[in-house]
Amino acid sequence: MIDVIEYIKVAESVGFTRDQAEFQAKNLNNELDKLITKEYFKEHLSNEFKFFEKKLTIKLGMMMLGCVGLMTFLLKH
Repeated sequence: MIDVIEYIKVAESVGFTRDQAEFQAKNLNNELDKLITKEYFKEHLSNEFKFFEKKLTIKLGMMMLGCVGLMTFLLKH
């Protein structure tokens, strides 16, 4: 969340009207709220994390299988 009052002051100091500055501040806050909600995360990012989680699980499984195979080979020889 941004400091709305400070944002409006700065926007006015560079030439925006009070109405324009308030409009920008409100819309910016609304957009920032959308980006940091759990719902946004669930909708947009959870599928990508699941994909990487699957890849990581497969890689770790293969590493463990390789380690077990190497240990078996070393113990037999």
